[in-house]
Amino acid sequence: MGRPVRARLSTTTLVSLLAVLAILATLLTACGGGGEGPTPSVTPTTPTPQALPSGTAVVTDNRFEYPARGYSVEIPDGWSADADYLSGPTLSTDAFFAPAPEAGGPQANISVTIESLQPDVTTESYVDLKMTTIRGLAKDEPRLTQREVGGVEATVVEYAPSTKDINVEKTDVIFVRGAWGWTITLSVPAGQRADFQTVFDSFLASYQPLGE
Repeated sequence: MGRPVRARLSTTTLVSLLAVLAILATLLTACGGGGEGPTPSVTPTTPTPQALPSGTAVVTDNRFEYPARGYSVEIPDGWSADADYLSGPTLSTDAFFAPAPEAGGPQANISVTIESLQPDVTTESYVDLKMTTIRGLAKDEPRLTQREVGGVEATVVEYAPSTKDINVEKTDVIFVRGAWGWTITLSVPAGQRADFQTVFDSFLASYQPLGE
């Protein structure tokens, strides 16, 4: 039988996801979620994102399924999952954590972020928006490649956030499926991207759409 999933989080886990939070906060501000400046005019015909459907994630063996979010993945051996680690009306993040390092420091993790999009947002415009945000946070110019995830073409972005107190490397895999924008992110301690690449590749290969 499947079981609802919820992991206990430590302070070291929170440190490892601060860069994710910074990117999400910046992206929400860029989309009009806060900040200073003039308020844009809105007409009654302006399209608005639909709310994410509510639901419960279930794990059977190592299979993480979230029907309401429309996907399932395989949890890497020894890792733990925290559904709805971040959750809001139009954006939600599920997080998957490697075992905490014995020496302390950032904890490697994979996050799956789903964002409800306005009807006029295309794959190209969504990736452009995300890239604007990433370039504003990265130390150097990000490295871009392409790959397929769940039968959809995705943009892969490798970079290191310039946050002073968080020494990590990140890989974002960005794509649009239906009305949702997806970002699957690997966050690891600096210099360890290659150590987790096989795990990340297997995680991406295990991604399956549900309900289509």
